[in-house]
Amino acid sequence: MAYHNLEPIFNPRGVAVIGASNNPAKFGSMFLNALLDTKFPRVYPVNPNETEVSGLRSFKTILDIPGYVDYSLIYCTHIKNN
Repeated sequence: MAYHNLEPIFNPRGVAVIGASNNPAKFGSMFLNALLDTKFPRVYPVNPNETEVSGLRSFKTILDIPGYVDYSLIYCTHIKNN
């Protein structure tokens, strides 16, 4: 049986919240703030329209994040089909 390193699952080096928002009614804001409330050490908000979200520097894309990201939470708005 092959051994797989599970360290990133249980102790991720960083979490990107894609779609993070300053609007407290949006899920991106709720999950970002939940991670911050638990004192998670490295949380990276990603939102191309914001420079700061919940007091943290916001990144335009996940590729702009300077640290490691082991998890990404993705939140986007519903788009209606015509």
